[in-house]
Amino acid sequence: MAPTTIFRHISAVLHILLPFIPKVTAVPRPTPQDTAAAQNTLQWTVLGDSWASGVAYNKTNVFGDSDLETCFRIKEAWGVQMSEDKSWVSGDQKFNFAACGGSLMKDVKGQFEQQKEVSTIVWAMFGGNDALFGRIARACIYQPIDLSHPGGWGEPWDRDPEGKGECRKSIKAAHETLDRPEIIRAETKRTIDEIFRTASAGGFAKPTFDLYLSAYVKFFNAETDGCNDWTFAHPSVSTGKPRVVKGLRKEMNDLVDKFNRIQAEVVGSYSHPPFINPETHRLHHETPSDIFEGHRFCESGHTFEDQFYNPDVWLWNLQYSDESSTNDGLTRIGDVDHKWEAIANATSGMLEMITPNPPPPGEKFDFPGLAKLPPILAVQDEDHTVGALQRGFGWTARPFHPKFTGHKVLKDYFIQRMRRDGIPGVRPLDEGGEKIKHPRPLLPN
Repeated sequence: MAPTTIFRHISAVLHILLPFIPKVTAVPRPTPQDTAAAQNTLQWTVLGDSWASGVAYNKTNVFGDSDLETCFRIKEAWGVQMSEDKSWVSGDQKFNFAACGGSLMKDVKGQFEQQKEVSTIVWAMFGGNDALFGRIARACIYQPIDLSHPGGWGEPWDRDPEGKGECRKSIKAAHETLDRPEIIRAETKRTIDEIFRTASAGGFAKPTFDLYLSAYVKFFNAETDGCNDWTFAHPSVSTGKPRVVKGLRKEMNDLVDKFNRIQAEVVGSYSHPPFINPETHRLHHETPSDIFEGHRFCESGHTFEDQFYNPDVWLWNLQYSDESSTNDGLTRIGDVDHKWEAIANATSGMLEMITPNPPPPGEKFDFPGLAKLPPILAVQDEDHTVGALQRGFGWTARPFHPKFTGHKVLKDYFIQRMRRDGIPGVRPLDEGGEKIKHPRPLLPN
């Protein structure tokens, strides 16, 4: 691997990738399943960002042997779970997994254009990176070590009435972005247009082409008080310890709601380009946030440890291990118990790993701090592929993304929506088997 590529990935760790991971430079190629191309095969695609691709975090759950595009595609993603569920299709299916973590809306067109097969259904989730959601999580919740913020992130939200810290600045920037019609609204319509344009040019209407655009999920219960004295910051890789106070949670939820409303408005007022037949190329909008009610961060009755390890919380937090133990590394305001001391020592060599000069030609590229890294961060594959690096860094990229159960409920919800809509190739609700059950009813189209 070239030194510049290694630098890019080491830098990604120091920035802590976190939700809606920063944009990748590779143009993602869809990863098709091996399914016989029979006439009754339903071919469908998933497009979008990390809420569609998932976030791979170890060697066992990466989708494919290696993901050299650094898309963090994961076997647990709702799209993959849909592809493994044979109950909702009338015949065979062929799944094209083109979503790529870090994608902006302008990248989605390229995801679809790279397809070699004709899809009749597309599911997509995109726009969170354009709306600065990841920037807000970094500035307001985790405040990670970041080379672009060597002096830290400034005062936390609840101690910054003048708005001088990066948290309040980021929230303000997100509102300004959402309020400018030429940004989110225009880019959403442009992305939808491009998907339909590509579908039309490729003859993707046999007999119909259905594009489903899904909104995002709110991350918090913003009505409880239990979180007010807690921090989700990591004692080893965070520079501050901002509290998850009620006001901040409401601000972040409101931004997700605001984005979702704008997206719904664009879909509701969408006018097909003149070269698209609205009878055969159909657009749908889905709003799954309500199905996460009771399973977000800061739910009533949940403990601090529950924010990280309770399977009833369907979102990842920033934890090194997936199971609680005596070395769980949890930190409370005023109660730093040094449980992460071993990991702190292990990660202390991170900055040493960035060296300004590449090795002479022919010599091995080495980092003095590599041996100090925790096993999950160290490169574990002999070929030192990018895929190996991303799997090691995944625990810093998965916060504010769905856990397996979160992906599963999204999968079930999306399948029920297609069944209700009577999509060709999708088994109707009354065609054998049980109806899919959900904690919340489907919302209107």
